[in-house]
Amino acid sequence: MDSSVIYLNKSEELIKKYKIPYTYSTDQIYGEYFIKIGDSIKAIFHYEKALKNTIDLNIPKESQELHYTLASLYKKNNIEKYTQHYNQFTELKNTYDNNNAVLSSKVLEYLIDSEKDKIKHQKDIYTYIGIIILLLGIGYLLFNLRRVKLYKIRLKNKREIISKNENIIHDLHEKIDDNSLERLFELAKKNSPEFLVLFTDVYPDFINTLKKQDSHIKNSEIIFCAMLYLNFSSKDIAEYTFVTPRAVQIRKNRLRNKYKINSNEDLNKWMRDLK
Repeated sequence: MDSSVIYLNKSEELIKKYKIPYTYSTDQIYGEYFIKIGDSIKAIFHYEKALKNTIDLNIPKESQELHYTLASLYKKNNIEKYTQHYNQFTELKNTYDNNNAVLSSKVLEYLIDSEKDKIKHQKDIYTYIGIIILLLGIGYLLFNLRRVKLYKIRLKNKREIISKNENIIHDLHEKIDDNSLERLFELAKKNSPEFLVLFTDVYPDFINTLKKQDSHIKNSEIIFCAMLYLNFSSKDIAEYTFVTPRAVQIRKNRLRNKYKINSNEDLNKWMRDLK
């Protein structure tokens, strides 16, 4: 016995023993074997068995191939069987092709829809990016406009301060000669005792007015008021008198309380306007 048949028989025994439902493969191989040795009757027998198994298992693709094989075997000697199997083959093929066409169409449709979604998603992303860039641009523009506005306000304030200081210096120059004013500044910077002497000599009316306000005013207070009169800043006074800016601010607050000066009023100006 051919070794192929031996293996096929063993395969068939195992299928029966373990009740394996998929028997068509073994019968197909049997059919191929019998065709090879020229026994078409046995080949047809096994192909028919294989076909029945594929139909029972609902495997149309395998059924289609088996119908075609059987049609080829019946073609020469059994036109009726040939026609039957060929028609079944054609029907299954058309169904399979149609299913493939539908499936391909659905796959293509899915791919097209996916591509459309991808393009739409990309457009949405570009739109969002455009909106973000636009908002950032508007924000940047508003930020710069605000900066320009603040800069103009600061510039205006600086100009007002400069103009104010120039007017003060001009007023001081009108009252005394340049040498005396420069000398006062030098003495103030050195925290020299001569500062009060020269200031009293140059601005006697201011000193007298202060003493009228407070007959017991101390020289240290007069010196402090004199520096305010000359429009020295808190920082300058702190530097010239060797104290902290905080200490200068405390002394200013005491003066405000003492002379009942409103907190909104410029203390330096109040001193210059004192009569």
